[in-house]
Amino acid sequence: MKFFLSLLTASIFIFSGCNKTNEQATSEELKKVEHHNFYGLDSLNTTIARLFNEKKYDSAISLSYEGLVIARRHKMNGEMAQLYLFLTKSLYKNRQFQKGQIEGLKAIDFIKSEETKALAGDIYLTLARNSRYLNQYDSAIHFYQKAVEFLALDDDYVGMSIAYNNIGAAHKIKGDYTEALEYYFKDLELNKLHDLPKDQAIACNNIGQVMLITRDYETAIDYFNKAEVLCREINDQKGIALANSNKGSVYHLMQKKDEALQFFFTALNIFDELGNQQFRVAETLTNIGNTYIEKEDLVHAESYINRALKVFKQIDNLNGIMKASYLKGEILYNQKKYKQAITYLFKAEKYYQQSTHYRVEYRNTLLLIHKCLSASGDYKKAYNYQLLYAEVNTEVNNSKEKEVMAKLNKQFESKEQKLLIDQLHKDTLLKNQQISFQHRISIFLLVLCLFLFTFMVFIFFIHQRGKKTHQLIKEQNREITSIHSELIESLRFARKIQYSLIALSDRVKEVIPDHFIFWQPIQEVSGDVYHMEYKHGRLFITLMDCTGHGAPASLMATLCIKTLNDIINDEIIHPDEILEELDDRIKDENNIEQSLTGVDASIITYNFETETLEFSGARRPVYIIDEDGEYYIKGTKKSICDTLIGKESTFIRHSKKLTSDTKVYMYSDGFSDQFGGLNNKKFKEPNLRKLLSKINHQNMADQKKQLKNTYWNWRSPSKDLEYNATDDTLVLGFNFKIKK
Repeated sequence: MKFFLSLLTASIFIFSGCNKTNEQATSEELKKVEHHNFYGLDSLNTTIARLFNEKKYDSAISLSYEGLVIARRHKMNGEMAQLYLFLTKSLYKNRQFQKGQIEGLKAIDFIKSEETKALAGDIYLTLARNSRYLNQYDSAIHFYQKAVEFLALDDDYVGMSIAYNNIGAAHKIKGDYTEALEYYFKDLELNKLHDLPKDQAIACNNIGQVMLITRDYETAIDYFNKAEVLCREINDQKGIALANSNKGSVYHLMQKKDEALQFFFTALNIFDELGNQQFRVAETLTNIGNTYIEKEDLVHAESYINRALKVFKQIDNLNGIMKASYLKGEILYNQKKYKQAITYLFKAEKYYQQSTHYRVEYRNTLLLIHKCLSASGDYKKAYNYQLLYAEVNTEVNNSKEKEVMAKLNKQFESKEQKLLIDQLHKDTLLKNQQISFQHRISIFLLVLCLFLFTFMVFIFFIHQRGKKTHQLIKEQNREITSIHSELIESLRFARKIQYSLIALSDRVKEVIPDHFIFWQPIQEVSGDVYHMEYKHGRLFITLMDCTGHGAPASLMATLCIKTLNDIINDEIIHPDEILEELDDRIKDENNIEQSLTGVDASIITYNFETETLEFSGARRPVYIIDEDGEYYIKGTKKSICDTLIGKESTFIRHSKKLTSDTKVYMYSDGFSDQFGGLNNKKFKEPNLRKLLSKINHQNMADQKKQLKNTYWNWRSPSKDLEYNATDDTLVLGFNFKIKK
């Protein structure tokens, strides 16, 4: 292995991309080999290794064959093993699995010296991979086990992990789940020993899949959760997606389809963001489509299966194409499009018929073809497929029937032995029964009477206790209802108080009549609030987003509004100074603890005399649109009561002289963070700005209507689907008109 790795990293010769130049260089290299024997072959191995690393597999194969001719001529067995290894790996990469198998087996004959034994593990791994792709799983298991023997000599735990993992996979495909678990647990223990969290997660996922197949759902979920935790520790997004996809499969089999879809969509979003994950994307799309079939939502099912089929075809994954084709056939059958369904199902039938490892899929396909033919009136063919289905079904269930028969046979033997023992005592028992028959009847009647009396007393006691319990429950329900009503009334009264605090004065409405307020609290009261005040020719507009929502956030908001009023009354007119003063007063006067998270805010002031707009923000932006363009100004990265940032960090003031009618927008993070749409994703702030830019030419009432429609369409993308609100939502819009 070490010798091979040194060859892979070597870079002695430099070839151009031109075929003609490659051929000339190869010819010159072969001449050197013929002349210098061993040293020539050593440089030739280096050249082959470089071609392999550059993925020029055809050139590597050709040069390997030439080198074998020379090495065989000079009886250089050590070099023969190395060249056969290069040849086998290049053929595998070139998807010439049968040929790679033949050449790999030849390499084994040359593993004799200590130097060549170092190559044995890699040779057996490559042979096993070829066997796996040829569906020769018994051979693959044998070669992987041989690889482990040699890899253990060099303490190559990475190679051993690969072998254990693939042995488990081969056993799983064969249906030998006990053996599969044995090797998956070996893989897990090995990776724990060497502290490899990513490989531990892979092993946990594999163990969970076996548990899933054997219907041990609780254990399966446990291992998938362990895999996700490990992946999150190392930020392995692909591993997180795989764990979520596997959990979706568990919930799918548990008939919890909505939960399954949530996990599948989470996995799909991660695979899409990662990119270059076409197989995983197609596999997840197939799972989503299959779930929608069981939900009888054929429109969504067909959409996702069509997408899966398209991706599988792009990556030329035949097994995936056939699985998607079967599901496409099932959808068309349910839509009563029998002829179209049969077209897809015949393709799947032909594929599954060729392999002994897809008998369950073959059986299911035959059954669905039979149903399609029967529904379309072709009863003769339907009958033939029914017979074929019965034959394959018997074959599939044969092993299970044997297990059942073995259990029944064991139970039968136990019963037979028991009967023999009973027969020995039969006469004695009959005599004893005759003697004690009358006595037992008397005892039985006495016991029965006592039992009935006790039972009646028990029933009477239970009845009395039930009456008391029922009365207690009624009283508790009345008390709970009363408390609930009081809480609701309190919240409604709190809402009136909050509305009165943020209500616009007549003077504010007079100076800025052209505006809108889109406010969507989650509960009766909100942590997202606004404040507007006109004083001495200036308009002060504040938007505050207090952490959380509901009553706790509204209390913080009320405190902030009261403090803000005091600050403005103290003649502090610039927005950055207002924020600094608000930060100081909230911290000092109210003894805010360090554990309390802060308040995000944005403030603008407008001087009507100079027509100047000033802005300062605490983690909240402002969006300005006039005839010269659009301006997105971010707030300072510091919140009110932010205990993580020191006093030396100050809020920044931005000023702008208005030269034309100007639209100004302020908003909390509720709109952009709202989950929704068909794929349950965040709306995101760039999309909100695009929407505002698109509708800014409309009057303010229409803009508010557009925002409201977009918000609810995002939360409820279909009639049967509506997502919960993520946070309080607040968007403010103003049209500042300059003097003509």
